[in-house]
Amino acid sequence: MLSTEPPAAPSISPAVVLKSLGLIIAFLVLMHGVVQVATFRFGHDHLMGLAPMFDLNREGNIPTWYSGAVLLITGLVLGIVALGAHQTRAPFVAHWAVLSAIFLYLSFDETMRVHEFWGARLDGWFEEWRSRDFFGGAFAHLWVLPAGLMIAVTGLGYLRFLQHLPPHTRTVFVVS
Repeated sequence: MLSTEPPAAPSISPAVVLKSLGLIIAFLVLMHGVVQVATFRFGHDHLMGLAPMFDLNREGNIPTWYSGAVLLITGLVLGIVALGAHQTRAPFVAHWAVLSAIFLYLSFDETMRVHEFWGARLDGWFEEWRSRDFFGGAFAHLWVLPAGLMIAVTGLGYLRFLQHLPPHTRTVFVVS
């Protein structure tokens, strides 16, 4: 006889995800250290392609792919949460959907380097100020200015959303 019960929803342990991602990050940091030592201590700046492939200071390599993949998966999961919130008529559906869009964009930006395009545009627009050393330090890359503004506006728009989350979830959410 066939069961009429709906199939169990898939479940992923946060601890397993955290441990898995932590191990991958530890591996990438270790490999970065190895290629940096090989480059600066022993003068081997290529290592059969491994140095540029694992250099955390570069883009278009394995660490960039990892970051883009994590952001993409996060965006997709947030989209699923938004869909579930919509179907159950839960509050803050739009907030979940916007978070999904933000993470999907961040994945695209990380892999396609969109921020570098905008940084070059802003460098041109503010060339006079740059020539007077007005921007430097944290503002050496001017794309951080509009990004910081967007983060501030988004943060303000999410205050009620954060207050609505359970305390533990809120803490993990903010720390993440």
